[in-house]
Amino acid sequence: MESSVYHIQSLALRPFVQYVLFNYAKKSTSEQRVTSLPNSNFCLGITKGKELCKTEKGLVFRPKEGLGTYLSGLYTEPHVFCCTDELDEICIDFTLAGYHRFFVTPPSTYLFSEDLLLPNFGPQAETFFEHLFCIEDRYVRGLGVEQFLLFRMRTNVREVPAYLHVFTSCTPLCTVSSLAGKLQYSERKLQRLCAKELAVSPKQLLRILRFRSLLDVLGNCVEGNNINWEILAYDNGYFDYSHLHRDFQQLTGRSPVVFSKDSRKIDATVTVCLE
Repeated sequence: MESSVYHIQSLALRPFVQYVLFNYAKKSTSEQRVTSLPNSNFCLGITKGKELCKTEKGLVFRPKEGLGTYLSGLYTEPHVFCCTDELDEICIDFTLAGYHRFFVTPPSTYLFSEDLLLPNFGPQAETFFEHLFCIEDRYVRGLGVEQFLLFRMRTNVREVPAYLHVFTSCTPLCTVSSLAGKLQYSERKLQRLCAKELAVSPKQLLRILRFRSLLDVLGNCVEGNNINWEILAYDNGYFDYSHLHRDFQQLTGRSPVVFSKDSRKIDATVTVCLE
């Protein structure tokens, strides 16, 4: 499986869309497996002639007429995507604020076999993406996605609540108590709010944000074999190395050292692990 990233150019759109990821593969006799890691975004996946299904082996693409769509939200375990057939996929990764701005569908960890284009992007969305899949140049596809979203953003004047911006600006040292205090909410109200808007608890949200911040730090480490994991843990909101190690095992399925060997960056933006 090959991938490339389109980076959003519009300053107006950047607070709402992190990037557009293109995944593509040719038919293969061997199974291709890629591990997706927990992230602080909501991903709208659109596939041509395929739909994503959850199986015991992982997330598998199966034949389907027309377009298939799925939604992946905030999750706290690695998800394995399996592919042996041809694949052409567009993944639009929305920020927390972007999900609120564009979607009326309630948030969920995963939504399969459900039409996500019509209710959230209007009656012309399916036709637009069908035409987009006919374009080979993925940079041109990215421009098309960006222009489409800008148009939808202008027609959708839904305001983004301030608390969503507060969520995404949390530092690795932030706690549930300090987050509630910053918003002037009780912890119970914060729990209800996160469950409704993000389908996770405040503790899970902060755990994901801390993990993603650590991945950014690791991405800037030149010598992966010479990382001082103990110092890295303390500097990035973990109690100690054991705490960091435990989070890595649960969020990536690997120890920190093994992860540093298995992981790779797509266009210096998206971190995945190869099986």
